[in-house]
This record gives sequence, C-alpha cells and structure tokens, in this order.
Amino acid sequence: MKSKMAAQASPQDQRLLVLELICTREAGSVFDASGLNCVLTFIRDIGSLVHKDTLHSAMAVVSRLCGKMEPHDASLASCVEALSVLLKHDDSH
Repeated sequence: MKSKMAAQASPQDQRLLVLELICTREAGSVFDASGLNCVLTFIRDIGSLVHKDTLHSAMAVVSRLCGKMEPHDASLASCVEALSVLLKHDDSH
C-alpha cells in the first residue's frame, strides 16, 4: 500500500518516504548528515502545507533520529527548541 501511495505522492512527499526508509537501516548516517535539523526545519516551515501522511513520515524520521542524539551534541539546544515549538503548535490536521 505504501508503494501505491508513493506513486501518487508529490516529489517532496516521495523524498520523505525515501528518507524514512533509509532511516530504518542507516539512521546514524542521516543523523550525521544533519538530517534531524533538516527534517525539523521542513516540518516547521511547510508542515501545514503537506499531506498528513507526509507529516507522519517526517515525524517518524524525527523520532528515529532523536534516538541518535547524544547529550554532548552541539545541535542539542536547537533541536530541543524546535521540538518544543512543535509540541506547543496547534495543528489543524
């Protein structure tokens, strides 16, 4: 069913689905390439404009990548801030 949805999805939707798939096997590589910050920025900037399934995929990526975060990571403060903003956001979806 996901492959059928991917065939009908927009290019940005397809990119998130591929990223979600990559994260199931290589979350560390995605994290090392600043994937967490990129996906959090994507959600913040256009999360309200994309399909609900795409947003769900983006949040699945965030969930996997948060598991790779270490207490000494330089980006910890900005990620916590971005996640806090998401938690406070009132979603219309």
